[in-house]
Amino acid sequence: MDSFYKKITNSRFYSWGDKLGDIIIVSVLWLICCIPVVTFIPSSIALYYTVNKSKKSELSVSKMFFGSFKDNLRQGVLINIIYSLYMLIPSACIFFGVYGIGDVKLPDAYLPFSLVTLIPVVFTLPFVIALLARFDNDIKTTFKNAFTLSAMNLMTTLYIWLIIIIALPLMVLFPPCALVVPAIACKFIVPKCEKVFGIANKVVENRNNPVEDVEASDEEDYDDEEDDDEDDEEDDMEEDINE
Repeated sequence: MDSFYKKITNSRFYSWGDKLGDIIIVSVLWLICCIPVVTFIPSSIALYYTVNKSKKSELSVSKMFFGSFKDNLRQGVLINIIYSLYMLIPSACIFFGVYGIGDVKLPDAYLPFSLVTLIPVVFTLPFVIALLARFDNDIKTTFKNAFTLSAMNLMTTLYIWLIIIIALPLMVLFPPCALVVPAIACKFIVPKCEKVFGIANKVVENRNNPVEDVEASDEEDYDDEEDDDEDDEEDDMEEDINE
């Protein structure tokens, strides 16, 4: 009986079922925790953290999710409120651009110009959630780093927004998809963000440890001086022979 149980648990079918179960659990937890709306950011942080750590941790996905959700609840709610308040500005600009102000119709150029107000959201939101899930920084530093990473990695930023734009309509148009889409979408986003973080960490390490570069350059200069000395000696020998 034990050998049969081991054979079942070690089978590929069981492994797939286990992974599917984790995907459903994490997706459902994300949906439930997003219900208050102001907890959208903390829920998304917990989703990213759980998907990123699920392969490395022996904890259940529910424990990882709620642990991250609790740790980032206060900061996540504050950032959620900041985004909500700021979105009133582009929403009003776009509304007035389309419908005008009362009987006054605004110039045609106003609507495209009003879309510029979305830039702070477009260039921070893709990395804000990932940064909060991975690093312990204050809100100002998180926004600054998110904007910098988004601006320096435009293709990754567009990729993340593409995944979000595909995932949201799927969940709205086909509600059963909401049982798996959040976790699956996050599985596509996590590797891209982690790659960006890895590159950024290497850049920071190189800036903080310039000693090796200086030593290497000194060695190159020393080698060049030796080569110059050798060349001078060879030139002197040639002059003596000619004489």
